[in-house]
Amino acid sequence: MSKAFPIIIVPYDPDWVRMYEEEEALLRSRLPSGVVMLIEHYGSTAVPGLAAKPVIDILVAVTSFEAAKEGCNSVLEELGYGYDWYAGHMAFFKGYFTDEPVKYHIHMAPGDHPLMDNLLFRDYLRAHQDAASRYERLKYDLAELHRDDREAYTDAKGGFVAEIIALAKEENPSR
Repeated sequence: MSKAFPIIIVPYDPDWVRMYEEEEALLRSRLPSGVVMLIEHYGSTAVPGLAAKPVIDILVAVTSFEAAKEGCNSVLEELGYGYDWYAGHMAFFKGYFTDEPVKYHIHMAPGDHPLMDNLLFRDYLRAHQDAASRYERLKYDLAELHRDDREAYTDAKGGFVAEIIALAKEENPSR
């Protein structure tokens, strides 16, 4: 993504929950239940009170990449999603070429993929306001520094995300 889609952090919007729920219902009605194991709202828009890019991140656990490619790609394309292979998992993007102010990202991988650790990150931020506040400050700073470089913005958050996931695993070793 380029200057056409700058990184802009906005205050938390409680409508993000409704937007996710509507998209989740649509996905559940269309994606093959034998392939999809889990659909979750994650990322900053899933943490109440946290400022975020207005992007609804959706995590989808599937039985396998092969089953997902066969059963999900064409359905998501019909729903207006573009496909990409991103950071070792399947990614789908919707809303970048419309007037809608909120965008949707679906990140898809098998249930045992490291991508699923992002649920630990989300849950930790939900339970620890101090960590959520630190993350929010970091995001504002990085958005200013990397406004037109999404890869650099994401990479720069990596250390914080890894730290929080490690804390979450220490706190709840069974996950």
